[in-house]
Amino acid sequence: MFRAIRPVYLQPGLGARVQREVVAASEVAPRIMAAMSSSAELVRQARDQGTTVPKKPRRRTAVVACMDTRVDPLRIVGADVGDIHVIRNAGAVVTDDVVRSLIASTNWLGVERIQIMMHTDCGALGLTRDVAESKLGAGAPDLAGFVSTEDELRKGVERLRSEALVDASKGITGSIYDIASGEVRLVVS
Repeated sequence: MFRAIRPVYLQPGLGARVQREVVAASEVAPRIMAAMSSSAELVRQARDQGTTVPKKPRRRTAVVACMDTRVDPLRIVGADVGDIHVIRNAGAVVTDDVVRSLIASTNWLGVERIQIMMHTDCGALGLTRDVAESKLGAGAPDLAGFVSTEDELRKGVERLRSEALVDASKGITGSIYDIASGEVRLVVS
């Protein structure tokens, strides 16, 4: 029999400890089915695009952005599906996986320039190991949080510039998107 894990909150509010409880699949199935119908809609929309979306980005650009729902890289840079590669994670931090994706983008998929786009009011700001351990317990994973958006942005640009296998011949830059105003400020050119 399939079983799922459901979090049970023992204390209300922030910092509540979570105990996990094993539940029968029948209790989880309605939520999974709702997600599947949403997934089916996404698949239908992808099929509707047909073959007009190229494998290689039209603008030869990759954007590293945060997964924050308020950040829409395509809209922010005025692009359409197929124009740019978008690589997203918590905080737009240049992790090993971001480097891996950009090696592929620059060496096989025609990308010539990279823009790291962090943003104001980011959830990764201040997400230190101590903060993670206070919520998740000892041995919590490093969530790659940071204490300064500008410093992390500069660090990311420098890391990509020093990666021999990332071949962005037209440059690697870094900017900060202001959630409140919608402005993008170039920090590292």
